[in-house]
Amino acid sequence: MPIQAGFGNGSFRTYGLATKPKRPERPGAVEYLVVGGGGGGGYDNGGGGGGGGVAIGVSSQIVGGRFDVIIGAGGFGGSPAVPSPASPYTNTVNEWRGGQGGYSAFGLAEPYALNPNTPYNGGGVPPGVIIATGGGGGGSGDASNPGYPLSHIYGKGMNAGPGGTVQGGGGGAGGSPNGESRYGGTGAYTGGVGEGPVAGYKYTGGGGAGAGSAGGDSGGGGGFGGNGGAGVLSPLTGVKYGGGGGGGAGPAGGTNGGEGGSGGPRNGGVGDAGGGSGLYGGPGTPGSTNRGGAGGGGSSGQPGGNGGSGFVFIRYPTTFANAVTTGLYSDDATYRYFTFYGSGSITFPS
Repeated sequence: MPIQAGFGNGSFRTYGLATKPKRPERPGAVEYLVVGGGGGGGYDNGGGGGGGGVAIGVSSQIVGGRFDVIIGAGGFGGSPAVPSPASPYTNTVNEWRGGQGGYSAFGLAEPYALNPNTPYNGGGVPPGVIIATGGGGGGSGDASNPGYPLSHIYGKGMNAGPGGTVQGGGGGAGGSPNGESRYGGTGAYTGGVGEGPVAGYKYTGGGGAGAGSAGGDSGGGGGFGGNGGAGVLSPLTGVKYGGGGGGGAGPAGGTNGGEGGSGGPRNGGVGDAGGGSGLYGGPGTPGSTNRGGAGGGGSSGQPGGNGGSGFVFIRYPTTFANAVTTGLYSDDATYRYFTFYGSGSITFPS
């Protein structure tokens, strides 16, 4: 029988008893997947949007407390603006070009001040915070108004969101009616070139870059919009994310818009990394929701597709205690899984 030695205030110290080690209450590290929102496709033979950034890794900055999760929205597809009474071309530049995707993030709320209500505008990333920026919007063509004097501004693809742990892809450039080559936006990879008439084919938009490769240049001689860049395969979910959007094609003489990111079908459908196809004769296909897929460029006189929203996924071994989350929770014999389709938080025990 164990011998117990008494101490003041009724406390006891026990000798000879085997004690079971206490289970760790929180993990020292977690695996994460953070996907930014995809950019929107451009209007009027527009370029494809850039795919959202894809951050995959292990965070060793886990301490007890609340970690915020931010899910970036997809960028809007470019479309005609309402003409101003003073000038038919006033305030059209931003509306014709596709919008930039929003950033997604995972990180400790305090003391690193990751605030879901404060937009991230680039710059240094605080310790313990993972930020995947959104993809750039696709540039607009101007087949509907080839004389518009600011065409060289909105025809270029937009850059991906600045800074972050990883960046999204740059948007593809819109098609040009005067034969000049327009260049895609920059990011993790660069969007494809949009071109003007070549051998009877007109105004084809470049493909938006994906999270995994550059966007394809438009094929003016063959009438094709550029293909969207490839996305990135996540080993945590087995799904591809961040595909670039295909460039739009038209008018008469063109045959097809570009493929969505990494192998999507032409003329409709969604690329296997979530990137939307650019079309000939129709609007750009939207990027996939919660995959960071970019929108495809629209055909002549047609709007671009909207970009898809981002995504956050976290897992750690079941040997550690469960966390409290606003997202979806599941587990198996090996891991605890936390899935976020919208902004929220996860709180680890101390």
